[in-house]
Amino acid sequence: MVGPALQPSAFDPVIQATALRSIGKGSQENWVIVFTGLIQDIGRIRGVTRTGGGMSLRIEHNLPDDSAAGKLIATGDSISVNGVCLTAEDVEPGYFTAFAVRETLARSNLASLHPGSMVNLELALRVCDR
Repeated sequence: MVGPALQPSAFDPVIQATALRSIGKGSQENWVIVFTGLIQDIGRIRGVTRTGGGMSLRIEHNLPDDSAAGKLIATGDSISVNGVCLTAEDVEPGYFTAFAVRETLARSNLASLHPGSMVNLELALRVCDR
């Protein structure tokens, strides 16, 4: 007897990699954001602010602050936090802040995070990456 088909989770590190976003006002150009599933750093939660709409996370990291092309992490970048794609909102050397909405909190382990929690971090691939 064959069991029920497995449904891929939106937070599966292999599946979670593809999200489309439009760039620019009225632009028809789309970028595909891709994650490899390979953890690049272990970050630490330094602050949590809960609101009715979700939770803001301040995350400390050890990723290089700049690369030859400029800052490695910039405001608006997609960063995988424990396998969940979040957007960097406030970026400082060694830190970034990201917001998780209620649905994301309900479908991931992010709601259980608190100051001091360790998280897996992964940056989206750049065009020049392999």
